Amino acid sequence: MSPSNDVKNENENKAEFKNKADLKMETKEVKNSLAYRYLIAPWITEKSHSQMASNKYIFKVFKNSNKKNIAAAVESLYGVDVIGVNTVSISSKKRRYGKTIGKKSAIKKAMVSLKEGDKIDIFEGA
Repeated sequence: MSPSNDVKNENENKAEFKNKADLKMETKEVKNSLAYRYLIAPWITEKSHSQMASNKYIFKVFKNSNKKNIAAAVESLYGVDVIGVNTVSISSKKRRYGKTIGKKSAIKKAMVSLKEGDKIDIFEGA
């Protein structure tokens, strides 16, 4: 190999490192999608709708989600400041459908309190 080929290879390696830096920046942007590991959907009922007036929003979350993960997910997904998170685990219940006995799935809900002035538009576009 000639010395000129070595210089070209070094320049190519530098270009690859620049591309890796770009990838790191992209992965930071992708972290918003990690919110979907913890949040399932907004919990929409009359009571949750009335809680929105006092900056409290209720979400259905996965059972393995903890309060810190939920707060980080809401902050990254909606761009708001979370003050506190309260969670409730609702156990499964037996249901009968005629002769057959079924089971209603267990769920976990999280009530997220936002900083005054912040708002989440859940019904936007509906």
